[in-house]
Amino acid sequence: MLDKVEYDIQHLESPTCKEEFKMILLNGPFGVELNYILRRATRLCVWGGPSFTRNRSIVTEAKKKITSYACEELGKEIIETVVHNLKFQLGSDNFDVFGVICQHIYLEDFKTTILKHILLILLNLFLGWVINVVLILIAGVNINSDAFRNDLARNMYDQIYQNKDKIISEVVDEICSTALQKYKDLEESLTIAGEELHNIIIENGKDKIENEFRRITKINERITDCKFEHGSLKIYARGYEKYYTEIKEFVDTYYRPDVVTEIIMDKKNEGR
Repeated sequence: MLDKVEYDIQHLESPTCKEEFKMILLNGPFGVELNYILRRATRLCVWGGPSFTRNRSIVTEAKKKITSYACEELGKEIIETVVHNLKFQLGSDNFDVFGVICQHIYLEDFKTTILKHILLILLNLFLGWVINVVLILIAGVNINSDAFRNDLARNMYDQIYQNKDKIISEVVDEICSTALQKYKDLEESLTIAGEELHNIIIENGKDKIENEFRRITKINERITDCKFEHGSLKIYARGYEKYYTEIKEFVDTYYRPDVVTEIIMDKKNEGR
C-alpha cells in the first residue's frame, strides 16, 4: 500500500498530471458543458427581493447573488469531474488507494477546500464586472425573467471563455497541491503505522525470535548467545573484531531481515 501511495505522489508531482487535468477540464466543465452549466445555474438561483425594479442597487445585488450561485455550481461540477478522474488515475484493479483516502482523509473536507479556492478564483473575475455595471433602467428590469437570467449567463460565459486558460491553470494548481498534501499525510500515517505495527510484532514475539535464532546459531561455534534489549536482538560472539565481518555475513545470510540485530564481540572468550 505504501508503495502505491508513493507512486501516486510522484504522479501528482509530475507536469504530465497537470496537463491531464487541464485537458479533462477543457473537455468537461470548461468545454461544451460550460454554457449549459451557467444557464441552468442562473435560472435555478432563487432571488428573494422584488422581481421587477428600476433600482440600480437592487439589480446589482441580484446580479451578485446569481453570479455567486452560478460560480458555486460550476465549482461543484469541476470538483465532481476531478474526483472522478482522480479515482480513475490513482485507483487500480487490485487495490483502490483512492478508496482508502476517501475513508481516512474525509473526502468532503477535500471537496470543500477545493471549492473555496475555485470560488475565489471565479468571483475575483466577476467582482468588478458586477459592481461596475452601468444600467440604463428606463423600462425597469424583471430579475426573474428568462431574458435577464440568460443575459447574465451569456456575459459570465464570455468572461470565463476569455480567461479560461488562466482560470484552469490556477484551478489545476490548487487541485494538485491539495491532493498531493492529502497523499503525503497518508504516506506519513502509513509509515508511522507500519513502524508501530512492526515494533508490536517484534515485542510480542521476542521470545520466539530468540529461540529461533538460537537454533540457527548452533551451526556457528563463535556465537555464544542472543538476547532482546531495547528493540534489537543483541548477538554475543567470541573473538576479536577481525571475526566481526564473518559473524555479520552469517547473520545476514541465515536470519530474518526484519529484526534489527547488533553483534557484540567478546574478546575474553577468544581462546574458548
